[in-house]
Amino acid sequence: MKPVSPKKSGRLKFNFLSPLLSTRDRIIALALLILWIGILLSNFILKGSYIFEGSLVVKEMGFTYNGDIPKLFVPSINSIDLLDIQGLQSEPLVLSGEFSTDIDPILNKKIDTIKHITINFNQSQSRLIVESLDSQIALGSLRIYPQTNTNQLTYNFSKNQLSFCLSKSDSSDQVPEPCLTPANFAPKELQAIADVTLNFSNQPLTLILDKVNIPELQINSKTNPQELTLKFIPERESQEKLLKLSSLAKLRILTKALAKDKPIDWFRGDIDVKNVHFEQFDLGGKTTDEIVNSTILKGEVRLEGNKLELQEQQFLIINDPQPGIRKIRSLQIYPEEPQGLRTFITGESRGIAVGLYPNFPVQSLKPSLLSKYLSQEAVNALLALLGAFTGIFLPRLFPEKAKNP
Repeated sequence: MKPVSPKKSGRLKFNFLSPLLSTRDRIIALALLILWIGILLSNFILKGSYIFEGSLVVKEMGFTYNGDIPKLFVPSINSIDLLDIQGLQSEPLVLSGEFSTDIDPILNKKIDTIKHITINFNQSQSRLIVESLDSQIALGSLRIYPQTNTNQLTYNFSKNQLSFCLSKSDSSDQVPEPCLTPANFAPKELQAIADVTLNFSNQPLTLILDKVNIPELQINSKTNPQELTLKFIPERESQEKLLKLSSLAKLRILTKALAKDKPIDWFRGDIDVKNVHFEQFDLGGKTTDEIVNSTILKGEVRLEGNKLELQEQQFLIINDPQPGIRKIRSLQIYPEEPQGLRTFITGESRGIAVGLYPNFPVQSLKPSLLSKYLSQEAVNALLALLGAFTGIFLPRLFPEKAKNP
């Protein structure tokens, strides 16, 4: 037998390791291929959920309070000229003092003998209007209950009028319908939606009562439906009354003209919310002709270091409405141009967009899942590194067949 030469021995050793090297390279190449697929999916297809924030000026807005305990919404509003409350309420409002009327002499004699009246809001259109010539009315506080809808919230600068309506949420994730008070509205049970504290001085006030029951005057809203106007002087210098609102209520507040050099902080901020909307519903006389208009006047939203500007009548479109806007950081009356309500919001979504039509946005932000954990520079470096390794190992998955000698 001839001895094996050193050259041939080395060749045999190399041939022995060749299958192992080929298997290792293929495993590395396969792992790189899987990693590439994962990166492509997370960078171009899969979208992450991101925190966004925004500042908006709007004509009108609405939301559902999503907290667990009653929340102070309006701390106080002083120097009110007119306060208008309409709705079906579970508890009566008792007023004490001197009452009179110039309309009905017979009723006026009866009123002279009483020192208090009990006002029962027993219909959805029951209404109390309190007027003062000297702005002697104050809203001490308004506290909303969990799952209460605040809808059609707006401030009319030409009338110096704040208005909004409150209703009980149906626990769905849909935007509540516009606040309406049909005459036949009759919920199965009255649910608390808000507590309103009213403060009156001992100056003369005018009470306008419509569709209410007043037992002391034998007034029944069904048998005596006409509107009643009374003069009222509270019995004490300062009289505070608590009115519990239930199921559905409208409020309208007329104040003195506001200063136009700074925002007015009438509302308490840091509100946990859901179903936030900046829209008006134009029914056009028929529900089939409903048109939804944006109430946004201007604003901007920021997400993942990027910003979108909003112009008048553009919609803010949240791609994933759950959870969507989660907090109203602050809410102000904004007297500068454009006049409206200024709100600062924050929430979470997979992307946001803006446009004149909700279904056809012109700008959008949809960050990838990968960008949630890595900066764009890190993503580019990772792609370059993987590209280099792929160029080396990927051909090992498809080796050329050895040619026959």
